[in-house]
Amino acid sequence: MSLAFTAKWAAAQRARESERPDRLFHDPLAKAVAGQEGMAMLSLSEQYNPNAEPIAAYMAVRTKLFDDLIARAVANGVRQVVLPAAGMDSRPYRLELPMDLHWYELDQAELFAAKEEILTRESARARCTRSVVSVDLTGDWTPSLIGAGFDPVQPSIWIVEGLLFYLTEKDVRRLLSSIAACAARDSVLGADLVSASYFTSPSTKPALEAMAANGLPWRWGTDDPESFFAECGWRANVLQPGDPAANYGRWNQPVPPRENRGVPRSFLITAIRE
Repeated sequence: MSLAFTAKWAAAQRARESERPDRLFHDPLAKAVAGQEGMAMLSLSEQYNPNAEPIAAYMAVRTKLFDDLIARAVANGVRQVVLPAAGMDSRPYRLELPMDLHWYELDQAELFAAKEEILTRESARARCTRSVVSVDLTGDWTPSLIGAGFDPVQPSIWIVEGLLFYLTEKDVRRLLSSIAACAARDSVLGADLVSASYFTSPSTKPALEAMAANGLPWRWGTDDPESFFAECGWRANVLQPGDPAANYGRWNQPVPPRENRGVPRSFLITAIRE
């Protein structure tokens, strides 16, 4: 299994959400970019994974939260959006965006080869100026982004979605610090991650073992994301799914208090470049 395959699964989740009468967003391209692989993987997880419903709720809440983060930044005049590990995201085609906004997607060349073929087949037209930049995010990717037209002097918004728990702490620190180095002051970052306790709790052990068995081990989490992001140049506001600002009427699971340190949890981050 590859990260490209999980990107298709995430697109399938967006497709499923788009079918709901109480949907939090509508993604008309999601089913196409998910493909048969992504939809089949989602169907299996819905059938056999006892946590399928809270996972779907998490994906919907996360997507909506970052949609809203982008909308606020654009309304405040930001005209550069960057998605490291963009995967099968299709926001440039479904969000209300000004044409003078420049949207940069960073990911591996083989993923873009498949994605661009699908978008062409679907006659998809972006609602802004969109550029794809093939990079290795564990290497020095910033020259490629700047070469594609990104202006580090101007404010920007970055969405790092569904990635950080696959990386080592060293690679996460390098990625967040590299983003901070080329993001102007007051630029905005959205990200999600898990707690360090996620890796030590018996309740999450089966899920972690399943991911590892499929070739996609989760590697890193932190119980103190505020401090970690500050060390990388960001002032972070930390939410958990189900908090008032990250609920949208969809989350029905308990929200563990932050002071309960041994409880596995997910974090949704919105941060400002200081």
